[in-house]
Amino acid sequence: MGVVYAANQEGLDHEVAVKVLHEHVAADPKVKRRFHREARMTSRLSHPNTVRVFDFGRTEEGRLYLAMELLDGPDLLELLQEDDPLTPRRIGTILIQVLNALEEAHDEGIVHRDLKPENVMVVEDHQGRERVKVCDFGIAKLVEAEGSAITITGFVCGTPEYMAPEQARGEALDPRADIYALGCLLYRMLTGVVPFQGKSALATITEHLTQPLVPPRERTPERHVPRILDEVCQEALAKDPERRFQGAAEMRGALETALEALGERADDPIGTPHPESMPPARQPRWLVPAGLVVGAALAGTLALRCGEAGPPEPVAGRADGGALAVVGPPDAGEVDAPEGGQADAGPRDAAEPLADAGGHDGGTASPSPELEGSPPATPDGVAAMASS
Repeated sequence: MGVVYAANQEGLDHEVAVKVLHEHVAADPKVKRRFHREARMTSRLSHPNTVRVFDFGRTEEGRLYLAMELLDGPDLLELLQEDDPLTPRRIGTILIQVLNALEEAHDEGIVHRDLKPENVMVVEDHQGRERVKVCDFGIAKLVEAEGSAITITGFVCGTPEYMAPEQARGEALDPRADIYALGCLLYRMLTGVVPFQGKSALATITEHLTQPLVPPRERTPERHVPRILDEVCQEALAKDPERRFQGAAEMRGALETALEALGERADDPIGTPHPESMPPARQPRWLVPAGLVVGAALAGTLALRCGEAGPPEPVAGRADGGALAVVGPPDAGEVDAPEGGQADAGPRDAAEPLADAGGHDGGTASPSPELEGSPPATPDGVAAMASS
């Protein structure tokens, strides 16, 4: 949209940044009118997190320019390329400052329309703390064609990767479009990627309009995104503006609450595993519940004792219907089963355990139903089972 130069303001000996819009942008009469209107509005913004506009006008060659605060520091894109992943506290602190700048602008009736990492500068203040500066308020609107998200001269009003669905449809915008763009920024900071990325600008815009959002925790599970920040991000990225945060103050409050809830974990870089952020561990296939192990051991002891003392005494076991059935010795033949189930009266080797605690194929134990809930064996080798 333009080129930025470092310049010196004569008379004040003050360094400024001068943004000169491209010649083909300034050639349209509508752009010229809007430029002066938007420049006057943005020059009234004075929040510490907003890049100050000192002057505006036209060069001798007729090109439009803005004289702004000169900053020494990286933009957010450069910072992410250098320091990613950031800690949740650093992410929250940066975005809260962006929201502070947005709140003042929205109160003045200004929608940024082109929030992206390149328009968020991160500098150090005199105490060495990171200070965010949001730039280019209102600039995107200068080249917006009436009733269309696609500008004259082929420019897109906004950046496709950070464009709200209603902005892509060319609808009238309100502060919630900036909330959506900030949700895209948060998504990028949490996952390392933008929420939607097609093969072209039009494909990306279409995905914003039609594709469901993949939550940050699902998009990059290896980064262990805190659940509470995942929820903030999803609400900011709702396709329906009514389902988003309704203003900068509301989203700022959600981020502040998230950082407070994270406590000391907010100082660990994204990607540090915490129990809260990790998926539940799968139980190994070989792990047998303690009750089954005990039951199997008792069954083995019972079988061995019976083998030493001769044929086993009848053992009470639970039939399918919940009543008790009697399992007799090998020569007992068929036994009438009580109503509701079949009794196990078939021959059984006296030394054969009633439950296999570890199959040869590595599977879990498959205990006999008669042993479920068994109390310890009685002195005469008979296990007494009671109805539950």
